[in-house]
Amino acid sequence: MFLVEDKLLSQGWIVELDSILTVAADSEIFNGQIILSANDTVLFKGAYGKYQNKEIRLDTKLPIASIDKTLVASALIKLEQEGKILFDDLISDHLPDIPFNNITIRHLLNQTSGIPNFLSTAIEHGDTSQMMDTDDILNLVSTVKPKGGPPGEAFHYNNSNYLLCRKLIESISKTSYSDFMKLKVFEPLDMVSAQVSHKEIPKEINADNFYQAGGEIYSTAYDLHKFASTYLSNELVSSENRRLAFSRPLLIDGTHSNYGFGWYIRENDASKSVGHWGGGEFVKSYLELYLSENRSLIILSVDCTLYMDKIYEMIRNIWDGLSYEVPEKFKRHTIASSILQSYVGSYLLPQMGLLHVSTKNGRLYLRPDPVPGKEELVPLSDSTFIFANQDLRWQFYKSDDDVIGFGFENKIESMGPKQENR
Repeated sequence: MFLVEDKLLSQGWIVELDSILTVAADSEIFNGQIILSANDTVLFKGAYGKYQNKEIRLDTKLPIASIDKTLVASALIKLEQEGKILFDDLISDHLPDIPFNNITIRHLLNQTSGIPNFLSTAIEHGDTSQMMDTDDILNLVSTVKPKGGPPGEAFHYNNSNYLLCRKLIESISKTSYSDFMKLKVFEPLDMVSAQVSHKEIPKEINADNFYQAGGEIYSTAYDLHKFASTYLSNELVSSENRRLAFSRPLLIDGTHSNYGFGWYIRENDASKSVGHWGGGEFVKSYLELYLSENRSLIILSVDCTLYMDKIYEMIRNIWDGLSYEVPEKFKRHTIASSILQSYVGSYLLPQMGLLHVSTKNGRLYLRPDPVPGKEELVPLSDSTFIFANQDLRWQFYKSDDDVIGFGFENKIESMGPKQENR
């Protein structure tokens, strides 16, 4: 990587950023869309690289991952403004089969409900060789009745909170989640590209892919800019509800968490910003509103997660006229299939519990137990790896030619032994 020391002058940063992102796309380290704005005026918009073997354009629909929580929360806010719910309604009043008491809609929005991860429940008690949708998951939860923690005690990021939010939208509006989002959010905001999509059913169903959410949102960065701009006016949510959405909720012990109604909140005496981020095996997304500066940043990226933390930092620094680093393309180490296969199995780490390692299409993946979904372990050598979104280095430990454990690189005290017959 190289370092640029000179501070960019005037609007020269726009040309600079476009040039560098074009090179990054040509080098296959960035694929996606970017919108940067100030005072509700778009200063920079661009589309780079490819998605599904097609050139990404400004109107290419891309997955937004967990940024969808801000949109889901806005849908429930709309229902509150229409007088159909109160934020302090018990969810059991609307979803009577859900086996949790004293949990309110506010708890779900703030992610302070204390409910367990429903997909972990499904992995433990369900048949993960069969595709399950949201109703299947909730029926299982109502039968098994997994234990949770006290509502309002702590913030815990848990996708099951917003799984219930989507179900509430359907129960209260008497329409499907996708239709409600289209009629009440996308169309009024002229988000012409936004849509709720369904994943293709995989040929082989297992604990990594058994859940068919039916709620993935695809959009463009520009349509998310429309959403953000409207959110900051009184057209989508009222000023009072926007204040609630951007407020840090009070917990039982008198402290505050940093998650409002679908927004992470950062604030100090000098500034305040809100945002949400999304990630997955092939996706990383950013939606940030710098309220004190009246600026916003939106990035949707695909098939480049290994580089996105550094790409994001580079974009921010170029925009702010600071020195920046351009990441170099990672050189993936090639490993013999026999070595990869020797790593397949389960490892019990002292601080992290049971981790399952598997292979697919010549690549190695890790899944914590009992969490669904897996993340690739990217090889640096025959025995060392990194995750696409971390700088931490991991190592498979051997004794002679036998794999005995997995843990942090050169820190054998962190090693979790390989389990037999798991």
